[in-house]
Amino acid sequence: MKLVMAAAAVPAVALALVATQAAAQVRGALTLTVGEAELVSLAAPAATVFIAHPDVADIQIAGPQSVFVFGQRPGRTTLFALDEAGAPIAVRDVRVEVELTQLRALLAARFPRTPVRLSSAPGSVMIEGDAADPLEAEAVAATVAGALGEGLSVINRMTVSAPTQVNLRVRVAEVTRDLDRRLGINWQGVLNVGAVTFGIATGTGLAVPLTATAGAYGLISGGVSTDYLDLNALLDALDREGLARTLAEPNLTALSGETASFTAGGEFPIPVAQDGNRTTIEFKPFGVILDFTPTVLSPDRISLRVRPEVSDITSNGAIEAEGFEIPALIVRRVDTTVELASGQSLVIGGLLQQNTRDVVEKLPGLGDLPVLGALFTSTRYQKAETELIVTVTPYVVRPTRPDALPTPVGGPAAGQSLEALLARRARGGGAGATAGRLHGQVGFVF
Repeated sequence: MKLVMAAAAVPAVALALVATQAAAQVRGALTLTVGEAELVSLAAPAATVFIAHPDVADIQIAGPQSVFVFGQRPGRTTLFALDEAGAPIAVRDVRVEVELTQLRALLAARFPRTPVRLSSAPGSVMIEGDAADPLEAEAVAATVAGALGEGLSVINRMTVSAPTQVNLRVRVAEVTRDLDRRLGINWQGVLNVGAVTFGIATGTGLAVPLTATAGAYGLISGGVSTDYLDLNALLDALDREGLARTLAEPNLTALSGETASFTAGGEFPIPVAQDGNRTTIEFKPFGVILDFTPTVLSPDRISLRVRPEVSDITSNGAIEAEGFEIPALIVRRVDTTVELASGQSLVIGGLLQQNTRDVVEKLPGLGDLPVLGALFTSTRYQKAETELIVTVTPYVVRPTRPDALPTPVGGPAAGQSLEALLARRARGGGAGATAGRLHGQVGFVF
């Protein structure tokens, strides 16, 4: 009985294997590249041939039992072939991929030192590899995008082995020169005639004593006083020259493509009106402000956008709002993008500002007299010159070990009394012998 059952089971297994092989022949995968064609042979004459997505792969009937299939664009579709009774003769999965063999050869010829890996997916091609610098990685992506054409996206996963940190050393120097010269005679006189009083006053710095003295601006002063007349005169003369210098040397480090900022100065309050008759305070920075954005193009080339600004508070142009006095700012700002090698310097100069003021004050009528008019005239000449120079030096930097960075505290240690005594005896010195020179890496680090 068992033998019969076993004998009966053998045909069933054979039929299952035949059915599996038939199914495999009916439905199979067909892989093409864009622009590639392949001839598909059918087991029997086909009455109907259908493809799901003609934009992915198209077909052309070559004969009753043959069909041309050619790839249009990357994607996946299905090919059906039916006989006159509607039974399937062939069902094929058609996959269209990007031709990468020639593209790999092109990349190997253009970039022999950069290993590039390409992998395709429906609608996209991914690039992987390690480039020496950002320019080479960008060139690889541009080559792949140009070879693929439109309709495909490029996924760039290239890494850059070159250092991508930039250290920027900036020196901002501002020199201001002030010149103030004034010369004139200031009068103050009072004449009493009975119950009537007459007075005259010119210039500033009045109410000086009658004796000759040197005031804040007056070199010589004098006066005459009687019962009816009080007359004072002040020679106002000044020759002042001032020189001021502002220097800032910020040192910043930033990643390629990122922005670093530096501010050396302060902030002043500004009232801001809000709803409900409320007033809030905001602070605006002033001083030496620096923003820079580096982009590492190669191990020795840096594209640098630098924005230095020097500002100061001034009363010229100040306003009053809601009982608050809001000062104004004197601002000198530069915004430029340059390309430098690591260690090269850029100087931004020519930022000059010059203000000149010449004022003549005189008493009407008396100040116009040919000779005596100088006694009733006061002149003042002011001149202010400001020059700003910005020096920028970028460096491509790499991280280092902590033990390679010395500090000033790593110098000699203080010795004990016994060690100092033994050291003097070893040198043959007495109690008053002086210590010898230090040897090795000691002292300050600059």
